[in-house]
Amino acid sequence: MCGKAYMHLMVQQYLLCGGAVALSVLVVCGVIGLLLGKAAPGSGEARHEPFPRAGAPELLARATLFLGLSAFMGAFTTVKTLLPQVQPFWADGAMAALDRAIHLGEDPWRLLQPWIDSPIVIRFIEWCYSPIWLAVTSVLPAWMAICCDDLRLRRRFLLTFLLAWIVNGTVLAGLFISGGPAFYEPITGDAARFAPLLAWLGAVGGPFSAAAQQQQLWAVYVASSPTVGAGVSAFPSLHVTMAVLAALGGWSISRTLGRLLTAYAVIILIGSVGLGWHYAIDGYAAIASTIALWWLAGLDRRVS
Repeated sequence: MCGKAYMHLMVQQYLLCGGAVALSVLVVCGVIGLLLGKAAPGSGEARHEPFPRAGAPELLARATLFLGLSAFMGAFTTVKTLLPQVQPFWADGAMAALDRAIHLGEDPWRLLQPWIDSPIVIRFIEWCYSPIWLAVTSVLPAWMAICCDDLRLRRRFLLTFLLAWIVNGTVLAGLFISGGPAFYEPITGDAARFAPLLAWLGAVGGPFSAAAQQQQLWAVYVASSPTVGAGVSAFPSLHVTMAVLAALGGWSISRTLGRLLTAYAVIILIGSVGLGWHYAIDGYAAIASTIALWWLAGLDRRVS
């Protein structure tokens, strides 16, 4: 399914998701602000209150802004799903070769495996990579849009958020279209290269299993089903992109939040490779491009 009907369904789904997040953020923004938004006396950090001081009309405008972002995400999923129809997957072999070359002749997941070769560790990373990532990627932009009274920070974060999905998720993803290690076999026909990784992940199982999600995502891709979060695209990693953006936003609020979200971004980078979703180069490119977009968005000094 594609075209207007597809777009309408995706926008509708994301507006519903956005509405749910916009309501839940009124609860969680208090926790974020109270725990991480108040600077310690003498720290030199800006003070960020958990709840906005704006009146009802401005709050309505901010909520509308966030719902607009949700509609944008629906449009993005439509584009992401259609990318392989514009240009077939071509970059997986080159990405895998580059990965091995810059890691001294070894596939990066093999270097990580001894450090994460435990069902408990894998399940922890899977939780960070799936439900926690979804919460961070939804709630933090919602808090910025609705609750953050620092206009410069709000504009910088949300502009970077939009640019990241456009540049990383659409332009670069379309130019260097690849599926990642999990889909290396159906894309390239080489079943041997990542078979040990996929077998290892498949043996772990459990809630939010990467192996199960990868099978489901490929089935959705083959069926061209209009589902929230559908679409196969590896370069650059949007999971790493959003985690790095969250860390950058966190440092702008408080050192505590910055440290926590930086540690979280490192976990996402490890998970993107260790769970077979991405080549390491996907994460490295995401880090560099997100920092560049954050810097670019910060050049606007019109807001005092």
